[in-house]
Amino acid sequence: FPVTITILNSGNVGIGTNNPQRILSIVSNTASTLTFERSDNTAGQKVRYISVDTSGWMIFGKLPDDYSSGTQHMLLDTSGNLAIGTNYISAGYPLTVYNPSTNPGVSGTGVYISSPSVYGAGFTVESTDTGGHKYNIFSTGSSNSGGAGAFKIYDTTSSANR
Repeated sequence: FPVTITILNSGNVGIGTNNPQRILSIVSNTASTLTFERSDNTAGQKVRYISVDTSGWMIFGKLPDDYSSGTQHMLLDTSGNLAIGTNYISAGYPLTVYNPSTNPGVSGTGVYISSPSVYGAGFTVESTDTGGHKYNIFSTGSSNSGGAGAFKIYDTTSSANR
C-alpha cells in the first residue's frame, strides 16, 4: 500500500511520505494543492488554495465552491520573484504587479513600498508600448545626494533625471 498519512513520535505529520521533516510535510508526484475553506463565507468567496506546479513555482488563488478550475492571484517562482495578478514574472524584478484596469488613475495597483534603507525606497515603471519609457521613482534616504526625503524620478531610457 502507498503511504498516505504518517504521524511520528516527534509530532511531525506526513501526507504522502513516511518521513516528514517538518510539522507538516506534503509529498506528491503530481501538482500538490492545499485548500483552505471557511464554511461561513459567502458562496464563491470561501475556498483559497496554494499549489506547487511541475516547475516548483507556488501558486496562490481562489477556487469556486465546486472546486473546479481556479483563479490564480499570485505566483512565486523558485528564485523568490513574486507576480500578483498575472502569471508573467518580469526578468530582473522581484515583484511584478498587473492591474487589468484600463484606467489606472481610478483603480491603481494599490502597491505600498517602504524601506528603512539609508538609500531610500523606490520602484520602476515601464511602458512597453512603442515610444514608452522606463522610470525609476523613489524617495531618497540619508545617503543620497540632497539628503533624505527628496522625491526623484530617473528616466533610464533617456539616462536623465526628471
